[in-house]
Amino acid sequence: MGLTDDGYTGLSVQDAAKLFPPNINEILNLHCAMLSKMHKRFDMYIRDEAHPFKMYFMCIGDIFTTFVPMLSVYVPYLQQYDECTWALVNYKKENPVFADWMNRKKRNTHGYDISSLAVMVVQRIPRYIMLLQKLQEHSDIEHVDSTFVAEAVDQLSVLMSGHNEQIKEGQRMIKMKKIEQTLQMELDTGRIFLKQTKITMFEGLLDLENRYTVYLFDDILILDDEKRALMKPICRMYSLYHAFIVGGGNDSIELQVKEESNHLKIVFPNHKEKAEWMELLEKTLAEVKERKEWVDKLPFVKRYMQLQ
Repeated sequence: MGLTDDGYTGLSVQDAAKLFPPNINEILNLHCAMLSKMHKRFDMYIRDEAHPFKMYFMCIGDIFTTFVPMLSVYVPYLQQYDECTWALVNYKKENPVFADWMNRKKRNTHGYDISSLAVMVVQRIPRYIMLLQKLQEHSDIEHVDSTFVAEAVDQLSVLMSGHNEQIKEGQRMIKMKKIEQTLQMELDTGRIFLKQTKITMFEGLLDLENRYTVYLFDDILILDDEKRALMKPICRMYSLYHAFIVGGGNDSIELQVKEESNHLKIVFPNHKEKAEWMELLEKTLAEVKERKEWVDKLPFVKRYMQLQ
């Protein structure tokens, strides 16, 4: 690491790889090539002063359809975008000198910080779609470019749909990491987080009131005791493969689980919250039951591995 022009020692290569998504240069070069192609196309028509109406016949849709297959370079970027954003937030908290340097650098980027600039990369394709759709609105349907523009919109829309799935997967992984930090435990990377909320439970012979944060996943339910800040972490995990809804009230749900002899009576803050949880829990338990029935048909060894 060497000194920058304002005295900051800079990031190590290892830290930079964790904080910033890959393929930034590839994405930049691709869009620069696309912009260069646009400039050349416009120059062909604008400079033809002898035929001022020639501009009407210009096409740009074909440029987009040519470049769409190359936009697959976005995939690695999107896969790591949320993880890098999360790492950057934590790094700035732990390194105030770096955070101060980043703030000072905003004067060179019209006030945008690195997080704002990074998300602009993600927004580029939706903006291309908006541009082409606006072009469709103001162009004759018989125009020679209309077919190319329509094809480009379709291709970019399909591409953006795939990108949205990549973004959702990245957000899911970040959410799982945050939960792992809170619970101080590792969770299966294939596990799908569904919902969380704060609840009350009445437990024991004396019906003592205890407060938890409940986390619902696609195969387990986790209760995290709010007293964890006052004593060692208390975390209870229940398998949904052996769980059943056995009752409930206006704002509560009663569950029968294998790990407890008594039913779990979960009290939610209000009826609306309870109704949302009931709908999601019923759906999740039904899906778990389907998976269990499928797994039960497998040989014993495979079945044991699937249920772990």
